Parts: sequence; structure tokens; C-alpha cells
Amino acid sequence: CALPIYMKNIGYNEIHKHLLEHSEFTQRTLQFKQVADKNVPKDSKKLIVYLRNWLINHIMFEDKKYSIQIGRGH
Repeated sequence: CALPIYMKNIGYNEIHKHLLEHSEFTQRTLQFKQVADKNVPKDSKKLIVYLRNWLINHIMFEDKKYSIQIGRGH
């Protein structure tokens, strides 16, 4: 993935925390998928809510942190 390389190139100091959040997101999403594969509708709704919340919060807060650093010229 290009994101870690990019973050390293701009000297983003929270790179490890950011990548850990991505890893946790992936693991949690895979857990939801395993449950959804068993055709449990209520858990499918939980997945949708989880994905929505994570994407909104991650983009609005975590991704914004390194975009601010980019705006400062690294």
C-alpha cells in the first residue's frame, strides 16, 4: 500500500497509530463478514453501522491529521 510510504516521506509522526487503526479496522470487518456469511441479518446491520461510523470518524479526524501536516509543507 502506498499510504505508509507516503506518510513516512512526509514525516508523519503518528504513522504507527494510524496504520494500527487500519489493521484493527480490517480485522473487525473480517469478523463481521464471517458472521454475515452465516446469514445473520441483525449482524449485517451492525456491520453497516460499524463501517459508516469508522469511515466517517477516520476520515474526519485521523486522515485530517496528516492532511494538516501536508498543508504545513511536511
